[in-house]
Amino acid sequence: MNIETDVNLTKKKRIIFWVYLFTILAFFIATTVLAVNSWTPTNQFLTTDNYYYANQVANEWQEGIFDFI
Repeated sequence: MNIETDVNLTKKKRIIFWVYLFTILAFFIATTVLAVNSWTPTNQFLTTDNYYYANQVANEWQEGIFDFI
């Protein structure tokens, strides 16, 4: 029997194709959802004074470390 005319093999190929396509689609949806959920607290942090205070503290801390080097 020719492999290409085997109905069961064709069904398996079709199932594998749809599973592969669904997996890629689910990955992109999950990545998008996680990116949107992580952007909200990041945006809120950047719009407050906490970001500038944390940046100033980090810069002064780095200057203090480099004084000893």
